[in-house]
Amino acid sequence: NPEPIDESNKEYILQISVDLSQGKDPATLHGKVDRSATLFAEIGGVHEFCAKAKPVDVVNFFNNVASIWDHLVKNNKCFRLESNTEFCAEAGAAVQGGNPVEDICNLALDLKEATAKAIRDPAAKKPVNLMIGIEVGAASTGVPGRILHKFTTFGEGGVAAALLLLECPDNTIHLGPGIKGLLPGIYKVDNHKEITGVGMTAKLTSKDGREPLKDKDIKSAEPLMKAEESKGGDAKAEPATAGGGG
Repeated sequence: NPEPIDESNKEYILQISVDLSQGKDPATLHGKVDRSATLFAEIGGVHEFCAKAKPVDVVNFFNNVASIWDHLVKNNKCFRLESNTEFCAEAGAAVQGGNPVEDICNLALDLKEATAKAIRDPAAKKPVNLMIGIEVGAASTGVPGRILHKFTTFGEGGVAAALLLLECPDNTIHLGPGIKGLLPGIYKVDNHKEITGVGMTAKLTSKDGREPLKDKDIKSAEPLMKAEESKGGDAKAEPATAGGGG
């Protein structure tokens, strides 16, 4: 039997997970939502700098990114979707009842700030470039997968968000025209450029009254191991003592 739902945390619980745990057929777990906001995020040049870094540093890097970003997704009442390539999150379908447009943009601003503060290129130890694409639209939902079932969304908003990511400048939150038109005035945006199949895009720059992230909001992962060179030149792996991502 599934564990009882904690009512104080119910807004973060995906009902689909409860249905699956109760033995419902995944093929029957589908639906539609009028407004699903999709975010795609990618760190620029990751393949190049990971090729130059030590393997243990690459592992620590990705663990740190996942720890920081996943915590911010939950904080902003969004849901991380599975993707084979980029980091993807959604608001409005998986966790209903909030404001998907504002929730996903709040997440984007948090991701940008946290990445600048706590994520470093594992080879050169320099800040990384973050690109984010966001768009909103109607979506169908489902639980595909033959063995491991994963909740996901299908819709034009997700397709547009992926296109926005492809055309995104470094360190930019790139918005489609749909989500730009729904944002209240406290979110500051600048027009960017026209993209075929998407329309006139914009850059999200800030939000009036937004407070900077506190240290407790940036959940850096402690490195699994720290690779160091011994005096004799042999590689030596020792447990790390400092937090990751610094």
